[in-house]
Amino acid sequence: YQKRELGKELLLLEAHLREGCRIPPTTGEPCDCCSPKHTVTIEALALETYGMTGDPIYQELAKWANEIERKTTIPEIESGRHNYGEDAVEGRKYRKKILGSESLGALLAPSEHSQIANMATKMLEEEE
Repeated sequence: YQKRELGKELLLLEAHLREGCRIPPTTGEPCDCCSPKHTVTIEALALETYGMTGDPIYQELAKWANEIERKTTIPEIESGRHNYGEDAVEGRKYRKKILGSESLGALLAPSEHSQIANMATKMLEEEE
């Protein structure tokens, strides 16, 4: 559960970072989605998971999320000082380390895999 939830938050943060933490494509205004929304959630989940597992990757991830939080405030976004694309790549690397895959299927619980397969089968049968 912890890994999947971290993976989901990392995926959302990656998307925002790739967009430069700005609301595309309409105005390009800075968004407040990166900090504190996703960064605080990632940091909290990572520290909680570290407490459960003792795996240092979660301490590293919590530290990274804290650094990203400081870099993604509205004033920092407006400053233009940061390369958020590089941060998005780093987030993807953490997601892969934690989940063992970049596949979006890794974000689903085993029961969700079978639910999706059943829904797909049902849809195909209805088309015939």
